[in-house]
Amino acid sequence: MKPLLGFSIKSQLGSASTLLNASDSTNITYRITNKMMSKEDFDGINNIKDHLPRMKALIDKGYKLEFFDIENKTFKNNLLFLDCCMPIFIAQCLICDSMPNSTSSLKDAVTIVATNNPFGYSGKNVEEFYAHKMKVLLLASALGMMPSKEWSGHYDANGGYLVVKQDGEIVCYHFYNQNDVEDYLFNNTRFERGSRSRHHFGTLYRGADGEVYIKLNLQIRFKK
Repeated sequence: MKPLLGFSIKSQLGSASTLLNASDSTNITYRITNKMMSKEDFDGINNIKDHLPRMKALIDKGYKLEFFDIENKTFKNNLLFLDCCMPIFIAQCLICDSMPNSTSSLKDAVTIVATNNPFGYSGKNVEEFYAHKMKVLLLASALGMMPSKEWSGHYDANGGYLVVKQDGEIVCYHFYNQNDVEDYLFNNTRFERGSRSRHHFGTLYRGADGEVYIKLNLQIRFKK
């Protein structure tokens, strides 16, 4: 047999490329809980310019973020296609990336979520359980899944992953060794925040129900 294989290609020659692009489709909505928010706090937090200081003020004042929904229904369905727990899992990871001590590390976010263990996994390998969910998302994003396009579960790049390193060397991760592909993606990507004004996230707002909400935006980029 001589099958025709397709490969996804990422280059490290220029600026670090994205794995999952930021857009309005990747916004995740959270409800502000724990206590009623005063107008003074609402206005004061929104008047803080930068994202992490704004989130720090929100937490310091005793408020908590509770996952509410994935804003874009197509992206939500794609996440559910991967794993019925995926929307909640990735929402929890994104909260970790918005904390004042954030390192933008996928590993660090997974470790924190695993420590909290929101799905009550009782096996021995708790962190591996949550790391696997992240790897499933990364692999799907690398090989064809896009937030704004309904996904069928079929990989566009059925051969694997080609990486052009900074020195020009080409490294091939064959899909027949899926674990290597997943580990490479997990170890070489990070969270990144896109433009708040462009993607309409990071600002407190009141819903029709009178509750206070905030949107956070998901973007994943390769490390340089």
